[in-house]
Amino acid sequence: MPAKTVVRAHDHRVRLLQKGGDVFLILAVLYIVHSLYFWGVPWTDKYSVTALSAILLYLFAATQSQLYQSSRISGVGGEIRPLMISWISCLGGLLLLGYAFKVTHELSRMILGIWAVTTPLVLVAWRMGFRRVMNLVRRSGRNTRSVAIVGVEQNAIELAR
Repeated sequence: MPAKTVVRAHDHRVRLLQKGGDVFLILAVLYIVHSLYFWGVPWTDKYSVTALSAILLYLFAATQSQLYQSSRISGVGGEIRPLMISWISCLGGLLLLGYAFKVTHELSRMILGIWAVTTPLVLVAWRMGFRRVMNLVRRSGRNTRSVAIVGVEQNAIELAR
């Protein structure tokens, strides 16, 4: 019986893996976009602070939008919507911080613009890949949950399907 509950017993680790993946990708996409930018803009502390601020703002917004809750019941849209809300909130927070500390002129608008558009696409791809892996794990008999459906009315039949 323990083999069937391997993943369920570690739900908090699954969420931690999701958060770690999000943090890594936010930073990695900024670094890659910066590296591919051909105008020789040097990586400064401002980019490091921007990345750290984005990560903190994103994690806060993701927690508020319940991005890291179980996505068993909700469909793909139920996972993409809070992700996009979190990213847009993060960008809004970055704009406010940049304006408040007068640092927006020290960062490349092109790099940040490409990063702002590319990052949610990468995060969505990561989420869909993670969702697919979790579905494969469930199909193999792990991380499954048993339920009892009471009744034989139309709603119960639809739920069983």
